[in-house]
This record gives sequence, C-alpha cells and structure tokens, in this order.
Amino acid sequence: AVGFMPAMPMTNMKPVAFEYLREPMDKNAWPGWESFVNRERLYDFYAKQATYFAGKAERPMLVEAFPGLDSGKHGHWGNQNEDTWKSSNWNKADLGRVLSGIFRAPGVMVPRGVCVLLGEQGELATCFNPETLNYESIWQGGFLTFSSIRHGFMDGLKPVGTILPPPPSRKLDKPFVYHGFYLHGNRVIFSYSIDGVEYLDSPSVRDGKFHRDAGPRKGHPLEELVKGGPTRFPQKITGKVTLGKGSPYAVDTIEVPFDNPWKMPFFPGDIAFLSDGTGLVCTMQGDVWRFDGMNKAGSPVAWRRVASGLHQALGMIVHEDVPYVLGRDQITRLHDLNNDGEYDFHECFSNAFKTSPGGHDFICGLVRKKDGSFCFASSNQGVVQISPDGKKADVLATGFRNPDGIGLSADEKLTVPCSEGDWTPSSMICQIQNGGFYGYGGPRNKMPPDLPLVYLPRGIDNSSGGQITVSSDQWGPLKDLMVHFSFGACSHMLLLRDEVNGKPQGAVVPLPGDRKSTRLNSSHTDISRMPS
Repeated sequence: AVGFMPAMPMTNMKPVAFEYLREPMDKNAWPGWESFVNRERLYDFYAKQATYFAGKAERPMLVEAFPGLDSGKHGHWGNQNEDTWKSSNWNKADLGRVLSGIFRAPGVMVPRGVCVLLGEQGELATCFNPETLNYESIWQGGFLTFSSIRHGFMDGLKPVGTILPPPPSRKLDKPFVYHGFYLHGNRVIFSYSIDGVEYLDSPSVRDGKFHRDAGPRKGHPLEELVKGGPTRFPQKITGKVTLGKGSPYAVDTIEVPFDNPWKMPFFPGDIAFLSDGTGLVCTMQGDVWRFDGMNKAGSPVAWRRVASGLHQALGMIVHEDVPYVLGRDQITRLHDLNNDGEYDFHECFSNAFKTSPGGHDFICGLVRKKDGSFCFASSNQGVVQISPDGKKADVLATGFRNPDGIGLSADEKLTVPCSEGDWTPSSMICQIQNGGFYGYGGPRNKMPPDLPLVYLPRGIDNSSGGQITVSSDQWGPLKDLMVHFSFGACSHMLLLRDEVNGKPQGAVVPLPGDRKSTRLNSSHTDISRMPS
C-alpha cells in the first residue's frame, strides 16, 4: 500500500512578520550606525529573525523576507542625487603643469589628451595627442576647467582663455610608438619612436609664441633633462590613524590629505604597497600619493604627493616595486629616475585597449595574473586582458553595467561587479568565462545572458565595487578567500564561491565593520586587519 500525506492548509502560507529594531545587535562592530547616511539601514535582519522564531514553540512555515530585498525608499541612488554630487572644488586646485584627460575645445576632441601649461608664467597651454603625435590645440589666458557635474568627471577637460590657431599638424606615414613623458621643472618632454628611431618632443614658449623642440633623442638639446628633475612636491602632510576595536577583525581608519597645499580634491581610486610597507594611493584627479608609517600601529602616517597628471586613475598594482597605474587612456608605469621619491617618467606601458569620450565610460581595477598579463574592467569594452608586454589587448567577456572594479581569485578566476540598472535587475558579482555575455545592452543572438555568481539585493549593495583575495596569514581561516566591497554602502562581505554542474554560483556574508569610504576597486581609506 502507498500512503499519502494530507495537503497542507493554504490559510497559513502568508509570511509571518516580527517586530525588530533597526540597530545592530553588536553596536561596537558598527560604530557608524547612527550616522545620517545610515539612518534607514537595517542591521542583522536575518540573525534577529532566526533568534526570534527559534524561541517560539510553534514556528511558522513562511517568514518575512528582508525588507531591502527588492527595493529601497530612495531607489538606486539611496541618499544621494545629482545635486549631492555637484562640486566645483577641482576648479579651485593648483593643477600643476600637466593633466591627462578627454580634451574638449571648439572643433576639437582628444580622448587621450595630455594638456600642458607652458612658460614660466603659464603664458600658453597646449594639448598633445599621443595617437597622432600632434599638438591639437593652443590657447592663452589660463589652463583647464571642469564641469560641476559629478565633481568634474563627466565632461572632460576644457581650455580656459582664448583659443589660438594650432601649429601645423603632420601625418606620419611610418609606424610610431608613444612612450610617455618626462618631467623636469616646468618642462614636459614627450618620448616616442618613429620607424624605430627614438625622439624627444617638448612644447615651450619662445618670444611669446608656441615653440616645439622635436627631434631624435640622441643629441637632442633636452636630453640631459630626462634623467630626473628637481623635487616638485616636498611637502609632507600628517594623517592620524585610528585603530579599530572590533574582533576578530578590526577596521583602522587613516586620515587622508583632504587639506593639502594644492587644494587638490582627494578621491581614492586604488591602493598598493611597496616591498618596504610604504603605501601608495592613486586618485581620480590623477595623483599618486605615498604614505609612510603604517608599520607602527597607531602612529600617524606621513603623506606625500609623488605623481600627478594621470587620467582618472582607478586601478593600481606594484610589481617589482614599480607602480602600474590604470587610467582611462593607458596603463602607466611610473619611474623615479633620480631616487628622490617622486616619479619623473610616466611611461606608457600599454594603450592597446580602446577608450571612449563618453562621460560615464570609466575603466576600473587592475590585477596581474601569474603569467604577467593584466586585466581590468571597462564600461566601454568589458573585461580586457593586456599581454605581459603591453602590446596586445583581448576582450574576455562583455555585457557589464558600470563594472566598478575587478577581482582575481587564488585559483585565477576573474570576478567583476555590476550595478543595478538597465538590463541588470540587481547589483551582482560575475565570475567570468571567456566569451561570456552578462546582459547589459539586451539579448544577443536570441540567447539569455550568462548568469552571475551572485545577485546582491539593494538593501545590501546598491553599487558594487571590486573584490580582493585575502593573502595574509593574519586573516586566519579567510586566507585565499575573496572579499567583496560595496561602493554604495561602504561595506565589505565575504564572497563564497562554488561550482555545480560546471556553473559557478556563490553567496556573500556581510562582515562587521563600518567604513567612511570604499574605493571603486577593492580597498578603502580604512584598512581591515586581525588584531594582534
């Protein structure tokens, strides 16, 4: 005989709610929970729910879902809007002599522009185009200005003053390679090769007019200036370090140099470390700063600006004590030629990838594989891999909406975040496969997109950053696992990965600890550690 269970009555299938407080169960682990920006954030919802119903003699069949699973009171942008992000502070900064970016002037647009202020008093300015080796524009009366939209990052670099006739352009009929530029005092000296011959090329002002010193490197009148110049940024700025009190992991907070002699905004893009423990931070404004003193727990750090002029630096690694910085135009390899702590030569390691003049087409994150190749995430192209010599770029996967970072697991799997929006129903983390398509832009070839590793509900993460693999023994059982960072929530989560029938799948476990900011890739002005 076969027995059958009676059907469950449907009257009890409504989710059962419970009363809970918004505050975290362990307030010491979330010192910022009362901050205005967190006023609607729910802490430990599922832990509170489990504790509540575990104490009941009769437990319901269905309980309430996390209230932030599908929506939020303020939508994707949360507590912010376009007015929140308006700022003209970048226009108040001393930009120095060089800044790379998308140059826009009447009738001229240079996606990989390198703008240079000329003359002892800044009498003229120009924009050099590494893709043509021409100076595309000349103007007088100032240097550059930025839109107030989104802190100046959306509309490129615009000239200040009066546009003058550009110098005669040349169309090269022989192969050429752009190498980068040297800095020496007020001079910016470009380096490139044409048909295998090395050249130096430096703009200047002579008798009030634009002048170009261009010729073969050997015997060039400026050849002696490409060995390192005088120190440009000798100032040191002290930053307070506040040690966290969490357990088993603590979040230490490093005061960054918002207040600096150049009034330069400080938007961290990535963080990396030299072999002696010295830290480097690149910023979206195009600077690289170093900070010393992290080897002494709780002691102040000393900040020093060591490079400037990069194009929206949003990724950085250090290999053999040499920084590689990812910009929208190229991967720049920085060289300190005279050992004064500053970087005098901005070498173009690779510009093989495509860039875009689109305001929101950011390029984020930088990782290096064991074979020496580099990978990053481009809003324009997708996940891009650069060959170890920097000469070749391959697109590995596409279909990512605002991929604000990248990650490389211990077993060399690439992970990429996406932020919710068009064709992306929820923020998510993807573990890519070569040739994969992850949805943004709509269906392709009438096929559904590849599934992400994990979807992230808005109440957990409304704007996803990158991931980082824990390499330190001090993290105990989390070594070799990945940590995901939320750009929107300034939080971090343990990323768990698995594979079922050849398909990657995952989950995130929120980790305790507040942060005041999180970089677009995988770190922050706060540093996590296991207390000694």
